[in-house]
Amino acid sequence: LGSKVVVRVSLGRNHSACLTDEHRFFTWGSNTFGQLGIPSITTNLNHPEEISALREANIRHFSCGGWHTIVCAWNGWVLTCGKGWHGQLGQGDYESLTARAKTLPYFKRIGEGGFGDHVILKVYGGKEVSAALSEAGRVFTWGQGDQCQLGHDSTNNEQVPRELEALSRIRIVDVALGESHMVALDEMGVPYSWGKGANGQLGHGELGEKQRVPRAIELCRRVTKSSSGFDNITKDIKWGSFFFQKTKEEGEEEEKEKVFFQRGKVVMVAAEGNYSMFVLERKANKMEIKNYQEAERRGHHLQKKMTEETVIRELFGCGSGKGGVLQNVGKESEYLPKLLPDTESGDLLQDVIAISTGKAHVGILIREDPLKNVEANNIKLMVERNEKANLFRLKEEGSKERQQMMSESAQKSEDPEEEERDMAGQNPFAMEVDENLKSYLESIPVFDAQKWFQRLKEADVDLETLSSLKEEELKECGISAIGARRRLLKEIPKLPNRYPPVFYAYQNSDFFYISWPPNRASEIAETRKKMKISKGTNVFEQFMQKKASGKIFRCLVRYAEGKHFESIQQRANLRYQVDAEGTHRLFTWGTGLHGRLGHGYGISFAQPKEVTAFQSNSKIVEVACGCEHTIVRTYDGTVLAFGNGDRGQLGVTENFHGVGINILMTPQQINGLKRFFIVQIAAGRWHNMALTSDRLVYVWGAGHFGQLGLDSDESRGTPVQLKCFDNRAVCKLLCGGWHSAAINESGKMFAWGKNTHGQLGLSHMKSTTYPKIIPALRVTGKVRTAALGANHTIVVMVENIVFAFGEGGSGQLGLNDGQRRDQLTPGEIPSL
Repeated sequence: LGSKVVVRVSLGRNHSACLTDEHRFFTWGSNTFGQLGIPSITTNLNHPEEISALREANIRHFSCGGWHTIVCAWNGWVLTCGKGWHGQLGQGDYESLTARAKTLPYFKRIGEGGFGDHVILKVYGGKEVSAALSEAGRVFTWGQGDQCQLGHDSTNNEQVPRELEALSRIRIVDVALGESHMVALDEMGVPYSWGKGANGQLGHGELGEKQRVPRAIELCRRVTKSSSGFDNITKDIKWGSFFFQKTKEEGEEEEKEKVFFQRGKVVMVAAEGNYSMFVLERKANKMEIKNYQEAERRGHHLQKKMTEETVIRELFGCGSGKGGVLQNVGKESEYLPKLLPDTESGDLLQDVIAISTGKAHVGILIREDPLKNVEANNIKLMVERNEKANLFRLKEEGSKERQQMMSESAQKSEDPEEEERDMAGQNPFAMEVDENLKSYLESIPVFDAQKWFQRLKEADVDLETLSSLKEEELKECGISAIGARRRLLKEIPKLPNRYPPVFYAYQNSDFFYISWPPNRASEIAETRKKMKISKGTNVFEQFMQKKASGKIFRCLVRYAEGKHFESIQQRANLRYQVDAEGTHRLFTWGTGLHGRLGHGYGISFAQPKEVTAFQSNSKIVEVACGCEHTIVRTYDGTVLAFGNGDRGQLGVTENFHGVGINILMTPQQINGLKRFFIVQIAAGRWHNMALTSDRLVYVWGAGHFGQLGLDSDESRGTPVQLKCFDNRAVCKLLCGGWHSAAINESGKMFAWGKNTHGQLGLSHMKSTTYPKIIPALRVTGKVRTAALGANHTIVVMVENIVFAFGEGGSGQLGLNDGQRRDQLTPGEIPSL
């Protein structure tokens, strides 16, 4: 195994098995019952040997039992070999077989009827029992049942897999097998146990000697100090923690010590012999945060940083304590899950990420997650900056301005609905064209811009048209004064000769607008005159003309859009027709924790490794990487996700705070986007955005900085439409660390989310929970593209001007600022 990457190992009583990253399966050890799956060996094998018969099976999970081995493949098949005296192989009737035939020396598939339509996700092997867990969270057990360890309310053995009916209405995410008992964990973090409980391994108390069907473990036992810090107090509480705090009740003068409880959830279970182990996940409570802050102030030793976002993972155990597995002193058994708090050095066990149990020993992995504390610091900084921004705004606003605003609001239209309808009927693209023309006219010295702007506007003249006009055409467009015409003719040659072609589209509740730069001003002026002449006093005639022209216009728009998308489709087909079999390949490398690489296991790779879990005809055309997750887009508009989803960033369930369902080791399709054709994806630190072919924007993931743009700080576990972008023709989405942006077809850029360093470019540091247009970029010109970092933003304009804003502490803005200050408004990068 020296040159191979081992991704999973399992141990039986006296044999072992492992799986490599190339899906090659090896076994070694004792083979007296055929548990290695190698018929040619009847005794022992002292070195790993590959089971060549399983090379094409593409193994998904496996487990070594007492004297048997279970394997499940990606296609749902389950294969077993080894000892089958009590039916633990699940191969059917074993009582009629001879003693010799009760063992199976090679891997054989369990019959198709054993699991029904369920696809098996994991398999588990015990001493004389077996279990399997399906993708839907159903549990199957078989084998020896003399202690009710199968959970079927019976002491009979089961020779074929049988679904555990008592758990059929809840979703189980993990199972652990002891010698004569079992433990299961559901998606809400509640553990269940059944079977033999004479030593307390079921965790139901001293009266729970045997449990015939699964029963929830509701209580845990933990010890904490009082608020004085001198007395140790033991309580049996629901899964979580408790702490003491001095409070003063209403009407009382003295403070009294009061107990507070904090709920948690079990995230891992393990069992072996006659004991069980649990890992509890919870947030740091107020007493722990207070003690940390006090220790930090005094300069004492700080083992673990405590904030409101700090996650603590503690170890609990119950059952027989032989060998010291439960840290017992003078006590043999524990009948309720007891907190196992200390290491040999006295440090607290608060960051348990993995656990394995032997017959009389336990192994755990400890790893602190600093990202939670980073998140807490960011939230604290955001709150501080928002408060400062609010105070500054209130200070700038004098009492006179507030009174003026009140008087202006009182003078507004009595019919706000009519005013809103008038604004909704305006074409924003035409407004932008007019604004550009007006700005240019105002820049001309000694020129009455206000007067002549109205004349040019009535003639539908924009900057591009103005650049090609001659004196006679200017006269036809309404510039009657000779001096004004000559001044314009003197300035017009300075305008650009060529303008990029632009296709604008805008839709409101009534109409769909399309606009383009006109070619000849004389034709426009002539058409304008004819329209004025044709207008009569007949109101009905005017109405019919308007209705007819509207129908013709909308038909032209539909035809133009159809041709537009047809050309895109033709170019795409030409691009991919040479790749009809879908040979697009995705490679990932780096840290593999939580399955973010998509290889099916949490192994890290220093070199690119192909992701093989996609269907054979999948064409991956876009990939976006977040902090702990990855999303990909296929050629047919499908979006898949994998990695850690504890903040909802995988988009597969709203219960992203649950257990076992918020981590995907392999790519899985996001069902909430199935009915859409996705044309672009973007991933931030813990949030994502997707753009559909209908220009709809969908967001999901963490939202505590407002980065989802839903006008709230709530996180979403499934895609939600960002409706504020309706009818704005969004063409590009961007995600930063904790902020987001979008660019529409008219070149406007919207930004929202965290703004503690000015990364939104809004000239302040107050974060926003909904999209806001960046005014400084709107005045400058049109945005071509942009890129968002953790706390800074880079924007490229159509004129090839590059702007940067946000955090500049590491020189990432490129503004040649020796002090490396934060930039609150877009600053041009001079060297570009």
